[in-house]
Amino acid sequence: MKNFKLKILFPLILAVVAVAAYQVGMYSVRAKQTVVDQISSVQNPMPMTYSDDAGYVKLAEVMRLVSETYVDTVNMTDLVEQSLPTILSNLDPHSSYIPAKDLDLTNESLADKFFGVGIQFNIQEDTIHVVSVISGGPAQKVGILPGDKIVTIDDSLFVGKICTNETVIKRLRGSKETKVKVGVKRQSSKDILPFEIVRGEIPLETIDTHYMIDDKTGYIRVDRFGESTDKEFLACLENLHNEGVRQLIVDLRGNGGGFLNVVKNMLDNLLSKNDLILITRGTKIREKRYNANGNKKYCNLPIVVLVDEHSASASEIFAGAIQDNDRGLIVGRRSFGKGLVQQQYPLLDNSAIRVTIARYYTPSGRCIQKPYGDGKDYEKDLLDRYEKGEIFDEDSMRASIKDSVEYKTLKLGRTIYAGGGIAPDIFVSRDTVNNSPYYIQAFNKGLIYSFALKYSEDNRELLLKQGDYKKLYKYLVTNNIVDKFVDYASVKGLERKDKEINISRSKMEMSLCAYIVRNVIGKDDHGDRPFYWILNKSDKEILQAIKAFDSKEMKEITESL
Repeated sequence: MKNFKLKILFPLILAVVAVAAYQVGMYSVRAKQTVVDQISSVQNPMPMTYSDDAGYVKLAEVMRLVSETYVDTVNMTDLVEQSLPTILSNLDPHSSYIPAKDLDLTNESLADKFFGVGIQFNIQEDTIHVVSVISGGPAQKVGILPGDKIVTIDDSLFVGKICTNETVIKRLRGSKETKVKVGVKRQSSKDILPFEIVRGEIPLETIDTHYMIDDKTGYIRVDRFGESTDKEFLACLENLHNEGVRQLIVDLRGNGGGFLNVVKNMLDNLLSKNDLILITRGTKIREKRYNANGNKKYCNLPIVVLVDEHSASASEIFAGAIQDNDRGLIVGRRSFGKGLVQQQYPLLDNSAIRVTIARYYTPSGRCIQKPYGDGKDYEKDLLDRYEKGEIFDEDSMRASIKDSVEYKTLKLGRTIYAGGGIAPDIFVSRDTVNNSPYYIQAFNKGLIYSFALKYSEDNRELLLKQGDYKKLYKYLVTNNIVDKFVDYASVKGLERKDKEINISRSKMEMSLCAYIVRNVIGKDDHGDRPFYWILNKSDKEILQAIKAFDSKEMKEITESL
């Protein structure tokens, strides 16, 4: 029983499931890493105390009494399912329970592959629209095309309320070599076209794109830190090196994190040998220090890392290591502030718990975990930043961290702060200059995307004749795509307001062109480059990042390498 408690770290969960404390010792499970890298000393936590044991027995006794005496019939399984999230939420904001029905999809978000048909889809008007088809994948092999609408699955109509992202994924994904039938409505055919697809292995790429912004600036956008991100990242670096990269932007905006060991492997390519990446500490595990192996090929490449308020966890490890080691500059807005390390443990019914086992500290010793507990509304933190103006004003951001503990970077002694995320070296406010009520309504109602999809379907042959994504973008701009959208939006009930349209014209043009090009061209050998090449052209944070390479701060950094 004791060994089991040591292994699980949170045995009261199984005590509840078993409904009797004596049953806990009968089971044995093995920890599985799915959120961050397993910390080697996790097998040697502090021993349990008598008071701990009493708590487990008490909880099991309560469950037994409810089961045996409650006035109405109680579904004990449902009661436990409802109780576990509350129990774990009392620990910290990131310890959590994952029901069995959600576990596969949750784990898959950080996996490097799954088995399915190989399409990227979007649901519009309760119908599956194929946005792109993975090259060489099962769907492409049988003839599925971008622009197709899937209206039946396994001979049953699949449109309407039943058509949700969750149900589509469940129906189209499955075991390797199994078959699924789909009926496709294609613009060039009056009949529904039948296809039988044999499911196969589909790689899950975690880096959206990489390309040369100009003749010396490389750009890599990392969506999340999954099982294969370190290998993808190195491949991107190699490609950019062959294309003449002399300075690098790593875009971590909106990146919610992932595997710790993957971040470490990525930083091995950017930091010098023995540079400290991070430190992990917990009351039940030994302190562990992670140092870079050092890859001389890229350790002198000037770097700018883009972060925003949604960059969290592993993203903050990456940004913190670059900033603390004076390896590059951080541009954007203050990051999320998640400095807690979770370990995932499977339970007997194929559900799982994620338990916080350590805090991580950046190389300078900072813990960037934002405050929680003591009546603080952790979930409202980002809303509070928005309402206080921190997202839009650098002075507001500086004011929010003025009482934080000051630290110094390791080489140049620059002042940095602990608590509440990574504060950027160069602040860039959220872009609202070209926003207008018209644009916001068009975006929120999904009209920009739905127009791009319809326009792509109606004009696919003509658009494909334009050539590559750069020529197609030029064609769209010169053919007044915004005016065509405004006519479409008017039919859909969005009132035309010329003054507001003119305010947002350039922003709408970029968004419309990017989505149309993505629908028509899809991806290339640099990932989603056609889409981001357009979308990033007027991105103020990327423009500021390019300027940062010529700054006094960057000059000091490069001279210290």
